[in-house]
Amino acid sequence: GIFAMKRSLIGEYLEHFYQFGISPALVQSAPVALYNACVYEGLLGEEAVVFADVGVANTNFLIAEGHRLWLRNIPLGGNNFTEALQKSFKLSFSKAEQLKKTAATSKYGRAVFQSMRPVFSDLAAEFQRSIGFYTSVNRESKVERAYALGSAFRLPGLLKFLQQNMGIPVQRVETFSKLKLGSGQNEAEFTENVLSYGVCYGLAVQGLGKARVV
Repeated sequence: GIFAMKRSLIGEYLEHFYQFGISPALVQSAPVALYNACVYEGLLGEEAVVFADVGVANTNFLIAEGHRLWLRNIPLGGNNFTEALQKSFKLSFSKAEQLKKTAATSKYGRAVFQSMRPVFSDLAAEFQRSIGFYTSVNRESKVERAYALGSAFRLPGLLKFLQQNMGIPVQRVETFSKLKLGSGQNEAEFTENVLSYGVCYGLAVQGLGKARVV
């Protein structure tokens, strides 16, 4: 496979490192890094599996089976949920973000989830469209299950909604079995944020020379 991205975009990312005198050894795209992490964790078998990492601004969506990999970037992420609340409740972005994080315990919980439902639906539709395209090209393939990553999956109801609409089991990746924390690290903090670590885990795997795709 050949993966391309704009030189100017890479330059923007690298500038953050150059400011601290750091010269990165390599650059990798987020979907490929996520794939390497999932392969290393043993989450990939011979059947077709979906990996969906819902980030802040977009979603890395992969379908993998055996040695086959198909990926796309979906321009929907956590910010879209926040913006929906911002519009419905006439809040600042920061207050809408806080409301999203406390939706499960908020007295306005029902209204909060009703406001975010269109984004739930848009995300489910994009997932279904992606799977539909993949299986139309690879007619012998059948997607059996999906793994969910990204902090957006902390939202109560999102996992169940996607599972019902996709018609396949969807499981949150809540631990990395082959990753051990060093001494002195905050295990509780790591566990709380593990949904967001898929890409950086994949980069570490590649850095150790254990990645399938380099």
